[in-house]
Amino acid sequence: MAPPREAEAKPPLNASPPLAKPCRLSQCSPGQSVRVVALDAEEESLRKLLTLGILPGTQLHLERKTPSFLCKIGRAQLALDEELAFCVQVV
Repeated sequence: MAPPREAEAKPPLNASPPLAKPCRLSQCSPGQSVRVVALDAEEESLRKLLTLGILPGTQLHLERKTPSFLCKIGRAQLALDEELAFCVQVV
């Protein structure tokens, strides 16, 4: 006879999901929607990203990765080269 099983602990219904580990936009797959958490760039690249409206808290959708990274922010579409996409940390 097998010993009685203890009740398995279930997370509460209102428990928030674990925080995702940040990664680079250049590591994301096309079709992913992500949120910008940080910009890791030198002054010139940082200025370009901010001018394009890419700043922490911004939600974006990665449409494709080649020939450039095509991102959709709201109704706007932006193309980034690989160097700029690498500077953007997302979750």
